[in-house]
Amino acid sequence: MVGESVTALPNHSSLSVRCLCRVPGYADAGAARGVTCTASARARRSGDGNDGRKRVGTVIAVANQKGGVGKTTCTINLGGALASLGHRVLCLDLDPQANLTVGLGIDLNTVDKNIAHVLIDPDMKLTAIIRPTKTKNLDVAPATLELSSAEVELFNAIGREMALRDKLSQDIVQRYSYILIDCPPTLGLLTLNALVAANGVIIPVQTQYYALKGVAALLKIIKTVQGRLNPKLRVLGL
Repeated sequence: MVGESVTALPNHSSLSVRCLCRVPGYADAGAARGVTCTASARARRSGDGNDGRKRVGTVIAVANQKGGVGKTTCTINLGGALASLGHRVLCLDLDPQANLTVGLGIDLNTVDKNIAHVLIDPDMKLTAIIRPTKTKNLDVAPATLELSSAEVELFNAIGREMALRDKLSQDIVQRYSYILIDCPPTLGLLTLNALVAANGVIIPVQTQYYALKGVAALLKIIKTVQGRLNPKLRVLGL
């Protein structure tokens, strides 16, 4: 799904081939979904957020600024596998292309409010846009092209890097076991919001020069986020 070779990260051993996510309880469902994963308790980052408020159990961003490396495919398959194990899962589409939304069976013509409204409207709750999918235990927070203009509006907002984290803290406490965020193929404000809100990040990568080159830039951003905005963020795998 994300390549045929493995690149080990420092202090992150036992990474498996393809979807290399270290997610608790996921290993048993991997074969059924055509992916291989290694379970690890490290992916559990439940507890209080940096601001002292109760956080959701596990928030995972799937990120890489290189397009076409399998971010959306990884998010859909991982979400489906976790849901099949009985976990409540929310897939959050943070890409204006809305491929995750469409891939989970949502007709974009029926989407009135989406994640763009949640990010820019302080009174809009995330729960107001969540929609069920045909897969049991799997919900989606949809996106549309409006998300592109919302990112521009966020640049002028106070605390713009924490817009998504604040919404997760207020609305989704104890409702979902896992929240999977499908990031856009950029290192812009939307991806930054995902990294600030997440407990861990999975980096899908192809065995190609340009894809590997992009990983170095993303890891640099992650290190900056860890130092300034979200010290609990961890790279879960490639």
